[in-house]
Amino acid sequence: MAQVDTMMGGAGVLDSWRPQIAAPAPKPIDKTKVLSKARLSADALAFAGGAAGAIEAVAVQPLELIKVRFQLNQGQNTSILMAARDLIREGGALRLYRGLLPELLGMFPTRSVMY
Repeated sequence: MAQVDTMMGGAGVLDSWRPQIAAPAPKPIDKTKVLSKARLSADALAFAGGAAGAIEAVAVQPLELIKVRFQLNQGQNTSILMAARDLIREGGALRLYRGLLPELLGMFPTRSVMY
């Protein structure tokens, strides 16, 4: 074992297998400094959070509706794409946004507070 240690430059065999860390991890970002630089009021931040939640709801609603329909009609649809096709045939593309209003009414205030 001593011969191997001398070949490695005096380090132990296991020392050569350790990962070498080049720099320490970066410090976490302080949100208060970032927000003070942006100079947005609390009202503007709340509205931005609510708007982000509304955009999320509009984007995800069709996917959620298709998923639920696929789960409910397990024997009729063999794939999610067939469930989407059947849903669009029933009521058009606007049918995908059925139930969006209650989602928006709940999402906007929730995201406003959390943003």
